[in-house]
Amino acid sequence: MDQKVTLIDKKSHQGVEVNASDKIQLSVQNPSVVQLKVSSEDIKEYKKEGNNLVIVLKSGELITIMGFFDADNSLVLQDDVNHKLLWVEFSSNGEILSATYAELNDVGPLLYGESDATSPWAWAAVPLTAGGILAWAGHDSGNDSDKGTGETNEGPSAPESAVIGNGDEWITADEIDADGKVDVKIDLPADAVAGDRIIVNGEETVLTADDIAAGEIIVKVDAPNEGETLEVDVIIKDKDGNESDPTQAEATVDTTAPSAPDSVIIGNGDEWISADEIDADGKVDVTIDLPVDAVAGDSVIVNGEETVLTADDIVTGEVIVKVDAPSEGETLEVEVSIKDAAGNESDEILAEAAVDTTAPSAPTLVEIGNGDDTITAGEVAAGEVEIKVGLPATGIAVGDIVVVNGVEHILTQDDLDAEEVIIKVPMDAAENEEFTATATIKDAAGNESTPLADSAVVDVLGGPNAPTLVEIGNGDDTITAGEVAAGEVEVKVGLPATGIAVGDIVVVNGVEHILTQDDLDAEEVIIKVPMDAAENEEFTATATIKDAAGNESTPLADSAVVDVLVLGNDSSNAVYQESQVNPDPIGELTSDTAIKLLAGSSATDKLEFSIANGAQDVVITVKSESLVTVADAYSFTVINKETGQEYTVAASSTAQGGLVAGALGLEALGVIGDDGNGLRLDIHDLPPGDYEVVVQGDQSKLADILSTVSLEDLGSNTVETLILDTVIGLLKDALIGNENIAAGLLNQLSVEQLLNLVEGNANPLVSGLGSTLQAVLANPVLALVLGDITSATVGEILEGNINTGVLGLINSIPFVGPGLVQPLLNAVGGLVDGVVDNLDLIGEDLFNLVIEPLIADVLLAGLIDNLSLNDALNGLLGSIKDLLNTVGAGDLLPALDDVLQLVAQEILSNPAQLFNEVNAAVYGVDEKTYVAEGNVLANDDVVNGSITKVNGNSITFDQTDVNGKYTIITGTHGTLQLYEDGHYIYTSTVTSGNATSVVDNFTYTVQDEYNNTDGAVLTITTDPVNETINFSGTDSDDILQGGAGDDILTGGDGADTAIYYLLNNADATGGNGTDTWTDFELGADADKIDISALLDGLQTSANIGDYISVETNADGKAVISIDRDGASNGFSASDLLVLDNISPADLNLTNDELLNNLLSNNQIVY
Repeated sequence: MDQKVTLIDKKSHQGVEVNASDKIQLSVQNPSVVQLKVSSEDIKEYKKEGNNLVIVLKSGELITIMGFFDADNSLVLQDDVNHKLLWVEFSSNGEILSATYAELNDVGPLLYGESDATSPWAWAAVPLTAGGILAWAGHDSGNDSDKGTGETNEGPSAPESAVIGNGDEWITADEIDADGKVDVKIDLPADAVAGDRIIVNGEETVLTADDIAAGEIIVKVDAPNEGETLEVDVIIKDKDGNESDPTQAEATVDTTAPSAPDSVIIGNGDEWISADEIDADGKVDVTIDLPVDAVAGDSVIVNGEETVLTADDIVTGEVIVKVDAPSEGETLEVEVSIKDAAGNESDEILAEAAVDTTAPSAPTLVEIGNGDDTITAGEVAAGEVEIKVGLPATGIAVGDIVVVNGVEHILTQDDLDAEEVIIKVPMDAAENEEFTATATIKDAAGNESTPLADSAVVDVLGGPNAPTLVEIGNGDDTITAGEVAAGEVEVKVGLPATGIAVGDIVVVNGVEHILTQDDLDAEEVIIKVPMDAAENEEFTATATIKDAAGNESTPLADSAVVDVLVLGNDSSNAVYQESQVNPDPIGELTSDTAIKLLAGSSATDKLEFSIANGAQDVVITVKSESLVTVADAYSFTVINKETGQEYTVAASSTAQGGLVAGALGLEALGVIGDDGNGLRLDIHDLPPGDYEVVVQGDQSKLADILSTVSLEDLGSNTVETLILDTVIGLLKDALIGNENIAAGLLNQLSVEQLLNLVEGNANPLVSGLGSTLQAVLANPVLALVLGDITSATVGEILEGNINTGVLGLINSIPFVGPGLVQPLLNAVGGLVDGVVDNLDLIGEDLFNLVIEPLIADVLLAGLIDNLSLNDALNGLLGSIKDLLNTVGAGDLLPALDDVLQLVAQEILSNPAQLFNEVNAAVYGVDEKTYVAEGNVLANDDVVNGSITKVNGNSITFDQTDVNGKYTIITGTHGTLQLYEDGHYIYTSTVTSGNATSVVDNFTYTVQDEYNNTDGAVLTITTDPVNETINFSGTDSDDILQGGAGDDILTGGDGADTAIYYLLNNADATGGNGTDTWTDFELGADADKIDISALLDGLQTSANIGDYISVETNADGKAVISIDRDGASNGFSASDLLVLDNISPADLNLTNDELLNNLLSNNQIVY
């Protein structure tokens, strides 16, 4: 059926004709009036199929209107026979529709008006264009049913169609000719004849027979401007002037070509087509980046093939077109342009890519970290781990890409030569999880090799704890020469208390140290590392701790500035060395009379001498040519005859007092015995005046001397008898009157000895004490056991044991035995009590009977001639004590020192046997020599330093002695012997009596191995008044006496004693200055410090802390400080003695703890 249907848009009032033989599709958005040229009488039925309307004609034909019931659509029947318009209204019952008809003059009431788009009664005009679109303009608004839309036009038929240009409703540049005209092609109706006229927009053209034969005519019409729309009305007018209905057409001028594509990418755009870029159909994607002015409906032309752009393409901004890929090795070239709906075409965009589908060779190795299958903390940095990838020898090229877990590395020639690369990749696995690294090699075309992988377990949290300390050198932020040896510096690393173990490794600047248990116990290690920074540069030491798995702790660092050349000024006090004594004595005394040593006085002649003009140093010597070395038992008293002042000089502590000192400024330098039998005294700066010297003896000190003298030298016969008498006398005095000892002795006697003791006593009060016991023993029953009774000890009987011994024998006598035991016990006990009660009468007899026989042999055996008195008595008293322990009298004898005193006293009571002559002399001193010794480089920080100049003059070490090469520099007051190693010996000579202090300065320059130079000054002071005197002892137990001034004491081996005397009572240190002891030994039975003469006499163990304290000087050395009157206000605490080798901090002691140790060791005598 060639039935025409008119569709009229209810909103726009525009209509269009369609063929009813096709299914008619209606728009949901735009409701329509469907005007069907069918009489209601020709319709069999209406059906509703879904939302579609199906009209069944009686002829059997079907008209289907798609989507009719989806919107407000209306059906109107145009009955041309009856000249009526019928509006069909439906009511439904399932798929069967019932229809009612309403007659209309026109369809206007069914269209929407402009003011009310939803009103079905709105009025509008619906024109019909030449292309089959109805025009309703000019409709009568009346409802005259005699007037309808189907009246027949009496003019010729309208043109079948009018087409502007190519009919696409656009006028492009190629459709406009040189005259600016565009073709309008008119399809002529069948009834058109030659001579009819075609009127196009009022311009008439006469149809020719050719036009009729062609069925069409082309009329040129002026094209409007760019963007404007050309509207044409085409009418056919016959020769009678009748005009057909107009046929309309319109087209818009568009002569502007669209923009070219922004880009064209073949595959991934790398100009290669790899295997994975070619799909199963052998095509490769071409991605076209659309320009911003592209619109839906434009076409993309790729190598002549067009693809219409959709709205989705526009939103995406690109379109992908598949193109056939060429063969391997060939190049695909594409030309892409965009053509708009008007046919305008953009410039072409070219792209090309070569086909390469061959993949590179695969990696030969993938290794994570150090390849031990574990990832430790030391292998992870900034969240990345290193992956080693082995490269194949062939099948790869420079520019290929190694890909590991997405991280890419472009291969260089060096990589190919090395046959491996190391790539850092993110390590994103958690602790104890497995991390996998997968590597491939990709060529420029994107072809990727077979993958190769490696896996490792993550262990980054098991690392050791970090160091607690990093300290370079001594930790003072400076590296000095003394801290650098062989180009290395020590670095102290503090170890954490936990989180490390034996076998872990401390790493400092690459130097490794394996930890031992001792290291862990010490909680630190010291590692020597190369010190490679230059002078004044900063050196940094960074330490970590690494475990056996390679896990490394957090690093800790320390920095220090290099300063290896630092010189310090040097100063030294010249020490008195010796005096040049005038051999002619000022005064002399020789006495042939033995000194009669009494208690603190002497009866020898006095030695007198005078100092005429100016202070002078003198030397006094006293010698005793005796059998005994008794120099230490003497003392001098030097008396100023004009003032009467007396000053005592002794070699050690004596009953007479201290050393020469006081207002005269006298100073003793110590004992120098020429042959061990003499005493020498140097006195400095003795003022003018007349003097006398008196020699005295000291029995308490002599006892000490005698204790070490051989008994053979003392004369064994005399001394042995003296010792026997002394010891026996001591025992006898102790026993007589001691009841406890007596009772113990009596228990040792037999019954017979006890009876003999009392019956032999001349005093009748004692001799009668045994009568009771004799009466008991006279009992005839006891006759058989009498011998046993008298030989038994008193102690055995008094024990009262009737089951054993003699009492057991008596108790076993039949019938009478038990009755005799108690009388015997009473008699013996009563006799013992009687002896004790009369001990004053019988004690000596008891001693002679029991003690003297016990010890007589021991006494004689103990006195061996070649033993010292001290050793002999010590052994003797020990043996006696062992014997007396058996009788309960082990503590009977006094201490050894007391016995020695008694023996010495006895010896001194007859001194003529021991001392026979004394010689004394006084000598003057002409000059004194002072010496300073040290090393100018000792307090400097310098690496391989050499002294190049002194006092601005270059020097050469051109002389040699046993100490090495040296040079001589003459100073203002002395001579400096300077050695190549910095050691120096300075010597100056001062006239006796010179009281002026002198100073020599030597400015020296040092150059180190780095050619750095620096200068310093050596200052040497010689002070003849306040002299620094170096007292050095021997390997024995020495007495060190500094005297006035600041002295240096060196005791050497042995238990030495530094003894201080009261030289100036007004001075806080008693005139002794502040001395330095260089080798004081701390401990029991070690060195001692005797300050008893300096204190006020009120000191006790309870208040000694008020008198003495330990301080610390700037060098950390212990200083003994004294307050001479303790808590009183007469004196304040002052430094007396520096213990130069004792540092409380080094001993881990506080100052108070060190003092307590000294006191508990009896090393401070007070």
